[in-house]
Amino acid sequence: ALQAQAASTTVEVKVTEANRGGLMAAWGNLSGFIPVSQLSPEHYPRVAGGDKGKILERLRSYVGLNLRVKVLDCDPKEDKLIFSEKALWEDEQKDQIARYKIGDAVEGAVTAIADFGVFVSFDGLEGLVHISEIAWQRLDNPADLVKVGQPVRAQILNIQGSKIFLSIRALVEDPWKRVQERYSVGQVVSGRVLKVNPFGLFVELDPEIHGLAHMSHLEIDPTVPLEQQIKPGDTRTFKIMAIEPEHHRLGLSEKALKKEAEVTEVAKVAEVQEGVV
Repeated sequence: ALQAQAASTTVEVKVTEANRGGLMAAWGNLSGFIPVSQLSPEHYPRVAGGDKGKILERLRSYVGLNLRVKVLDCDPKEDKLIFSEKALWEDEQKDQIARYKIGDAVEGAVTAIADFGVFVSFDGLEGLVHISEIAWQRLDNPADLVKVGQPVRAQILNIQGSKIFLSIRALVEDPWKRVQERYSVGQVVSGRVLKVNPFGLFVELDPEIHGLAHMSHLEIDPTVPLEQQIKPGDTRTFKIMAIEPEHHRLGLSEKALKKEAEVTEVAKVAEVQEGVV
């Protein structure tokens, strides 16, 4: 075992047990451990929400499998033998990754979805698209926009060793560049509430453009919590107060709309009174 460690030899082991920390594996008469963090992308237990029960279930499904690994650490005195499937996978990926550079466009498919983004496989490699790089609009859950198996085009943002970072939105025109062709300050619009926060509402005007209605601009009862008065999915009408394409911001107001209506009503009453006089 010591000789294998020194030479960083590739060996084949058989998975015998699984626990929350990883896999127990047999190499001849020796027993070693493969930590979860040392599994290859193919076997790493990506589970939506990080459900520990489902992660353990996934790990247990590997019992009986033969895996090719590297000896990562060996200490006979402490009876410690650590294997790494990831280290071997990274070595085998080097030549393949070297074919790509930052800025390249790739075509692949979504292999897994996490809270922080999605994993995309292409040409035998795998990259991560962070949630902020999936689409131009604000996104709370990647699963709302992409599905496992969905084909996607992405651009390589960065390569750090075996880690590849991708962007789907980089290959799509920023809709905010043309926002003023669709909306203007002073315009009255209807929108669907996407999210209710303590400071206000995120509102979908269309699938690409979302606006923010600050709490101070809402027609609400200040003594009642906002989330008890307005729910996601509600449709409300606003006046556009500001558009900042460079910051992807569009400000909405209900109070300005009400004030405008009140001014109009006063003007109409004045006209009627003048007519009477």
